[in-house]
Amino acid sequence: MIMAFSTLSEILTAFVVFTIASGSPLPHRDVSKPPTKDPFYSHASGFKDASPGTILKHRTPPGELGDFGTIPLNLQSSHQIQYRTTNSQGNPDTAVTTVLVPEGGNMSRLVSYQDIQDASYLNCAPSYAIQVGSDSNNSLSKSSSIFEAGLLSQGYIVSIPDYQGTQAAFSSGIQAGQATLDSIRAVLSSSSITGISSKHVDVTMWGYSGGSIATGWAAEMQPSYAPELKIAGAAIGGTVVNLNNTIHTMNKSQYAGLGLAGLWGLYQGFPSPELEKLLDDETFLENRTELESPRSQCAGADFSQFDGKDVFKYFRNGEGILNSSPLREIIEKAGVMGKRDVPQIPLYFYKAKGDQVNSIDDNDALVKSYCDRGISSLEYVRSSIGDHTSESMVGSGGAVKFLKDRFNGVPPTQGCKTSDFWFMDLDWDNFKMFGNELVGAVKAMFGVPFKV
Repeated sequence: MIMAFSTLSEILTAFVVFTIASGSPLPHRDVSKPPTKDPFYSHASGFKDASPGTILKHRTPPGELGDFGTIPLNLQSSHQIQYRTTNSQGNPDTAVTTVLVPEGGNMSRLVSYQDIQDASYLNCAPSYAIQVGSDSNNSLSKSSSIFEAGLLSQGYIVSIPDYQGTQAAFSSGIQAGQATLDSIRAVLSSSSITGISSKHVDVTMWGYSGGSIATGWAAEMQPSYAPELKIAGAAIGGTVVNLNNTIHTMNKSQYAGLGLAGLWGLYQGFPSPELEKLLDDETFLENRTELESPRSQCAGADFSQFDGKDVFKYFRNGEGILNSSPLREIIEKAGVMGKRDVPQIPLYFYKAKGDQVNSIDDNDALVKSYCDRGISSLEYVRSSIGDHTSESMVGSGGAVKFLKDRFNGVPPTQGCKTSDFWFMDLDWDNFKMFGNELVGAVKAMFGVPFKV
């Protein structure tokens, strides 16, 4: 059964290939420039003087937005917005969010979907990866389109922020959380651009794996960084709670390369002579080029290149690199959840007990911390089957149902509730939401509009 869940995404991908092969020719593909060569991603003039969340530029995406990065989505409209945000070190920065508007959608319901980028390279940004014909090798963002299609099929406006900013600061929760909140600010003020309601908009957030970093940190930072935002709830899955622990857990596995990508993301997000000296002192000249490769490639390449490797062997002090100053302090500051405000919004966590990216023990500890500190609403579902990959699919139905309930005014859980899930305990309402995701994906494959 676990194997069946793990291969579900492969089956869907095969179906996509079959659909393309047997269907009508695809429309002309506009292969857009990658972010490093596209002036749209460059800082707008005067951005430093703008308030966080201010819209600085906007455009229709150069290329069509595609399901699985391949099949154009039949949308009412799509938009890319550059907005002012704040980077890891508290300095002004910019980021881009992509807004998807389904035909006949509810213009007063917005889901901020934090996609899985998992790379310390700007050209892996979701805003570029999901364009049909892009050269991005960000297969994670491309495959996440099934979740976006499910949201669109519910009639929601979907915003997908490039929350790592211009520094591609992967794994920095500070950067990701602030950029997520600022993207919501920007979209809420985009009525004249996107058509979103200018009177009242209900907002929710959702993120899995790398997207959990952005969503979780946004939830913690909202009370102090964006107290004016009214967010109805956040669904957070495959949560990466503690970067230090996560790097150790992933080491020598198929995910080992993500640990290095995370370290380079912090290096880029917290540039300093001290951190540069630490890396120079700790690395070996003969393999520095290989060590730096995550800075110019996406997660798929990191998986392949470092599969099963001991990434600590790239450093003279081995795993001691993580406890060396200033890296230790940076990880503690930007790589560990639960050290800031208690989230003031309802939360829904879902996690597989067999998660091999970040141990469920970390997630348990985070939930306990929130509950001990008096969080008003937290629901936590622990899946007794599957792993990090399968849970992204299996747990998504419950996440979408949670978001739908928040939009529909269903009262959230009072206090804290934790439950262990087995497949035979399947909640059919959640399964229906998962089915809607599949329906949304199929609609996209055949060019059917996302009508509610």
